[in-house]
Amino acid sequence: MQEFFVSLLGGYFAGASVVAVIGKMLIGNSLKKSVKRFEHELSIKKDVLQADLSLFACHQNLVVANFE
Repeated sequence: MQEFFVSLLGGYFAGASVVAVIGKMLIGNSLKKSVKRFEHELSIKKDVLQADLSLFACHQNLVVANFE
């Protein structure tokens, strides 16, 4: 009877360990996907702001050139 409880307890810990490892892998994978998506969105925003700034600088140069 004691061997049964020992094997039952060992199986429980082995199963819990497998679940913990799989959970850690899934969370890590999800985090990597989120970071990649965030970096992509941030890159798009940076490009848009860079284009807007370039247009604003050109407009300011035209205003100054017309003023002179």
